Amino acid sequence: MLGIYYQSTVETMPNTPFSNTLRTAVSETLQQYKNQKEGIELFLLGRINKFLLPCTMWNIYFLKRVGLNVNENDIGDRLGKVRVLTKIENINEALLFASDKFEDGWRDRLKEYPKTKEFKANINLLQKELDMRLPKQKPNKQAVFIFMGIPGSGKSTVAKILETNGVGVAIHSDWIYFRKLKKQIEGDYYKAYAYLESLLKHYIENGFSVIIDENKRTKKTRESIYNLARNVGAEVILIAIKICVDTAVKREKPKGGGDNSYDARRKVLETFESQMEYPTRAERKLTKTIEVDGKKSIEDIENLIIKQLNDWEFV
Repeated sequence: MLGIYYQSTVETMPNTPFSNTLRTAVSETLQQYKNQKEGIELFLLGRINKFLLPCTMWNIYFLKRVGLNVNENDIGDRLGKVRVLTKIENINEALLFASDKFEDGWRDRLKEYPKTKEFKANINLLQKELDMRLPKQKPNKQAVFIFMGIPGSGKSTVAKILETNGVGVAIHSDWIYFRKLKKQIEGDYYKAYAYLESLLKHYIENGFSVIIDENKRTKKTRESIYNLARNVGAEVILIAIKICVDTAVKREKPKGGGDNSYDARRKVLETFESQMEYPTRAERKLTKTIEVDGKKSIEDIENLIIKQLNDWEFV
């Protein structure tokens, strides 16, 4: 029960005093449990149960009925986490997954993976395709572009605008896992992150800017990009696309139709909206930020972004 409750809380209310208190309570409970092995198993089973609920056939069928797309990225991510959770046997590893380090755990687990023949062969395959999409000219100043915005706000559209204008090369972990390497790395979505970070480093070191076409909606997910960019001498540009939930819902008409369909979609987007952590004054010192009104036309958004990048001398 504790594992289920914990998982529900950290998903819907991340980085709040309540969720932080709950993390501490989980750690203390596991450490004080008389039979630690049993305590670990019960906690992890609760987490696994919560992770697997969205992957059930009933949930997938429901999503289709209310007109929502099945998010293969999310399902792959959840299954990857479950595989890791099923292998945990000691309290230190369990506590890792009850802390803020949970999302970074894959780095330790896969730290030797880039040295393998599989990784080297696959990274060459990815680079060969991305090389064909590189801008004709290298930028005046290098940047790593990241995005934040609820589904339907237009993040991928803006990423495409940047790539079309020769600003940089766009990379998405979904593209790596589902379109290019699914057979090679099936069963471990986290390997896609390892490839993405390697590609980011490769292209920055070779003088290009990189567009990370993903939703970095929390400070924690952005921090890893700040560190990577700093290590290779590039600046980070955060494009925050703001749009009201109602407008985002209307952009993709529900296939199932009816009020229930609309309400279900709205609830999903409201959850995403509640998780948005816009940069604080301190974080803005680590990045340049472009705020975009997602309701504006594609042409207006393109003009706004390109003008700002020109002013900053990135294009």
